[in-house]
Amino acid sequence: MWKDFSRTALLALITRTTLTVAAPGPTTYNSTNSPDYVIIGGGPAGFVLAEQLSRNANTTVVLLEAGPENAGVEDIDVPGYAPRALNTQHAWNYTSQPDPNLNGNGPALDQGRGFGGGSAINYLGACRGAPSVFDEWADISGDDGLRWESFLNDFKSTVHFTDVPLDYDPHVNSSAYGDGPLELTAPDDNLGFVEGWISALTSTLNLPWTDLNDGTGLGVSSSVNTIRSSNRTRDFAPQAYGWQLAGRRNAQQLHDAEVTKIGFNGKRATSVTYVNPNDGTTQTLNPKEIILTAGALNSPKLLMLSGVGPADHLKSLGIPIVADIPQIGQNL
Repeated sequence: MWKDFSRTALLALITRTTLTVAAPGPTTYNSTNSPDYVIIGGGPAGFVLAEQLSRNANTTVVLLEAGPENAGVEDIDVPGYAPRALNTQHAWNYTSQPDPNLNGNGPALDQGRGFGGGSAINYLGACRGAPSVFDEWADISGDDGLRWESFLNDFKSTVHFTDVPLDYDPHVNSSAYGDGPLELTAPDDNLGFVEGWISALTSTLNLPWTDLNDGTGLGVSSSVNTIRSSNRTRDFAPQAYGWQLAGRRNAQQLHDAEVTKIGFNGKRATSVTYVNPNDGTTQTLNPKEIILTAGALNSPKLLMLSGVGPADHLKSLGIPIVADIPQIGQNL
């Protein structure tokens, strides 16, 4: 289970594509407090896992998201409005520590908040990265499941590419895409000066104009985006996966459900406590398994608040120690 979860979460983090739910959802779990799975974090990884696990009608799944539902929000749906979603309720408005190389400024580290996570507020570009990076991860970890070839079918299973009439050749390799629910398209406008810039780069640097999602790894691309062909709005996790979940009695998607603690019995995680930030009500679930998909910052943050992390740091904050794991919260 852990290896499968890691690959799926990592896949969602790399692609940073957009996934959300269209219909209003509840904020309180209204069934047994002992579901099979509780998934913490309603970003791409959380939605993919919730959809796949709940395909078994006998398996109960609860997806918890701290932020709002994010349905019907113009600043999210309209691609050109993406910058306006930052510094709002739709983003965790984190900043890094002051950097002396930036004259003491702390760069913004915005993280998606609400259904869809980062896929709701990103700038919609879908790029998988270079195969050499995946292969290096596999070499370092000793896990061949992290190699590019192992990931490729997973990538393809989450997306489909839709051709639209264009006045240029986007150099898209259709074999790099499958029949998954997330829609990808090429920019539909005349590229203008960008096309000339691409031509200059390809000729000067002797690089191909290519589709970087097919494993080429090195070249120039005019991009592939998570934008629907029908109305040119953002496609993201809740819209790609949330509708399947909404039709299943064994699955629930809860927004405005901020997890404050993972409870442990010894070294085993046994409970999840969450609060509705709008009215302060709390609820505790006791699932058979807990999956943490809260992102690169909030996942280690929640673990540390729950007593898992560097012991000296947790003691200084008065947090009881469950497991001393110094690496958690490091190496960002």
